[in-house]
Amino acid sequence: MRVKVNLVNFKFTFLLNMPDIKTIENFKAGRFEKGYNYRYFVPETVNHQWQWADGTINELLEKASIKLGELNSFARLVPNIDLFMELHVTKEAVISSRIEGTQTNMDEALLPEEEIRPEKRNDWREVQNYTKALNNAIRDLETLPLSSRLFRKTHETLMQGVRGEQKMPGDFRTSQNWIGGASIADAAFIPPAHTYVNDLMGDLENFLHNGNIHVPALIRIGIAHYQFETIHPFLDGNGRIGRLMITLYLVSEKILEKPLLYLSVFFERNKSLYYDNLTRVREKNDLTTWLKHFLVGVEQTATQAVDTLSKVLMLKSSIETEITMEMGKRSHTALILLNELFRHPAVSKTEAQEICNLSKKAAGDLVNIFNERGYLRETSQNWIGGASIADAAFIPPAHTYVNDLMGDLENFLHNGNIHVPALIRIGIAHYQFETIHPFLDGNGRIGRLMITLYLVSEKILEKPLLYLSVFFERNKSLYYDNLTRVREKNDLTTWLKHFLVGVEQTATQAVDTLSKVLMLKSSIETEITMEMGKRSHTALILLNELFRHPAVSKTEAQEICNLSKKAAGDLVNIFNERGYLREITGNQRNQVFIFDPYVKLFE
Repeated sequence: MRVKVNLVNFKFTFLLNMPDIKTIENFKAGRFEKGYNYRYFVPETVNHQWQWADGTINELLEKASIKLGELNSFARLVPNIDLFMELHVTKEAVISSRIEGTQTNMDEALLPEEEIRPEKRNDWREVQNYTKALNNAIRDLETLPLSSRLFRKTHETLMQGVRGEQKMPGDFRTSQNWIGGASIADAAFIPPAHTYVNDLMGDLENFLHNGNIHVPALIRIGIAHYQFETIHPFLDGNGRIGRLMITLYLVSEKILEKPLLYLSVFFERNKSLYYDNLTRVREKNDLTTWLKHFLVGVEQTATQAVDTLSKVLMLKSSIETEITMEMGKRSHTALILLNELFRHPAVSKTEAQEICNLSKKAAGDLVNIFNERGYLRETSQNWIGGASIADAAFIPPAHTYVNDLMGDLENFLHNGNIHVPALIRIGIAHYQFETIHPFLDGNGRIGRLMITLYLVSEKILEKPLLYLSVFFERNKSLYYDNLTRVREKNDLTTWLKHFLVGVEQTATQAVDTLSKVLMLKSSIETEITMEMGKRSHTALILLNELFRHPAVSKTEAQEICNLSKKAAGDLVNIFNERGYLREITGNQRNQVFIFDPYVKLFE
């Protein structure tokens, strides 16, 4: 029997089923569309077959893939790999959150909330939320695909009870957002209007899971990360979710069995380049440079992760050997505590008691031994100078002394039964405050501020016009040397002489500066009155405000002087031409001007 094949229909059907092929070198990133007084960027869809001619991409892809495979294989060989996961995740949470502006460090991230200073707790909660969101997302991958649903669920956890909790946690945005700038008017980048978000995210999700296109996984997630950051589907938290997506994809595709690759450190270390390369895709259609940057990041990060795991294993083996050989009967409970420390590397004596099932005394002794051996470091102790407490220039008293010493200092400042001249009293108090160092950070600034506050509180100054920071900075080495001489040589005399010289010189400089300010004010007022005619009234209003706040924009000048936009712009331009103001941004729009001759008096 002969079979007749309809070649025309076959060819037509074959072409219909062929994936749309995009070339990376000829990529068109998208288009700008007009919003209300701004333009937003609408990216092209990405769910296509991709190809490229640049051989460097292939070389970088091969290197990154090899290192990624090495990391995955290494992780398989590590016994109890989950022991090491928590610190790995915590580091990612700290770095990824730091890119968004938080200031929490690794030590703080490991502490309970009650041990975090109140002013740093919001940042701490953001890091904890990231850790929780990441761990939950990894678990959710067992039942959910990597999808918009998973992104929204993870986002909801990320934003609970922190900055951005009012910005639709768990939902794609329904309004316009922007990146950079104080407002949409001066934004660095404006993502697509919210009406595009669902379709673009649907296309991105399809791209991640499309089995009909053959794109290497690292190219696919590199393109996907760019696309996610360009869509910016949430009102807040896009950067963290976009970085987390990389790890989740590699785990979901079984490229990594454990979430051991996090690019946040690489992105933070190359922060300007990271943002520049994303911008180059949108502005110059340069997807090639972004992908090369991304692949270099994967290779370097995987290499670093392998190196870190190797060092962790060596550390664990070394300490286990020491404990077994040197700690006798305590070795069994010491090894239990050690294993727990690799899982969660912060512990209190009470927690050690529960972990090892020991008495309070025995647990305390064990923690003290770990501390003496250098396995543990007490984190509530601060220090001055040096990379660690081991090479510190000065170590203040233990935190257990702080409340009593600060109470004594407070009593000294207010004790009316002792007759000490005010400047001697505050000189001694400043030394004592800097020696107690009651806060984990910010002691120097509070200690210097205390001088001014004391002089005002005692009515020695009616206004806070004396600040010793300039004198201390100009004589920085001498300042620290004299404080150190008190501690090491009991030489309070030299410190007080230095302090009193500082007060005299600073007060003299302040009087001189105030005299020059009055002369400047009188001179400019005379010029305005004599030379600016009808404008002189509003010009004097603006001048007075500049003495109060010596930076202004044309919009602010419009509000201050109650002028039209044009009249305010003209007035600012006249002030600029006369040398009263100087533009400091270099921008053509949204310019800011400073009251230059006034500011220079304080330099």
